[in-house]
Amino acid sequence: MDVGPPTPANLLSVTITHLPARNDKKAMGRLMAEALQKKAKVHDVFAKYTIHPKLPNKRFFAGTYVASVQFLECPANEFPDTDTRETFPGWLEIRGIHYQVHYVGRMDHCSSCRASATQFHTTRDCNKAKCWNCGDIGHSKVECPKRDKNRMEDVEDGEPAPASDKKRKRTE
Repeated sequence: MDVGPPTPANLLSVTITHLPARNDKKAMGRLMAEALQKKAKVHDVFAKYTIHPKLPNKRFFAGTYVASVQFLECPANEFPDTDTRETFPGWLEIRGIHYQVHYVGRMDHCSSCRASATQFHTTRDCNKAKCWNCGDIGHSKVECPKRDKNRMEDVEDGEPAPASDKKRKRTE
């Protein structure tokens, strides 16, 4: 059954969540559109509202915006895999705050650099990421060269194992 024209494959729905409810909704939608417009054509931006069961006549902003975005350099019959992978942001900075951008085919963008990343890379490949174990830059806690060494030294010195390795006792 055909109902209306087909949706082009190069049209994407993009979502940003966790936006503060106290901001001017139109201004935030405009800022989102301006930020996305640098990479693709923005057709529309919607603010998502919800209704509380006890207040059926009142709508509440759900902290989410959805934008309809089209990659014009990609043919209408192809999904913009390359465009989203190479040029589309994983994070947007709006009024100094970084918001994660969600869409189909989203790559795992660096959560350390966020919107300030100049080229795509993952958190694992980030040369600016700070290790949560030793504080050095350039590797993660999981890949920390000092992690196992520190744990072994503690065990050899008779120190108790780190709290994450111990069973926790419930306190009342």
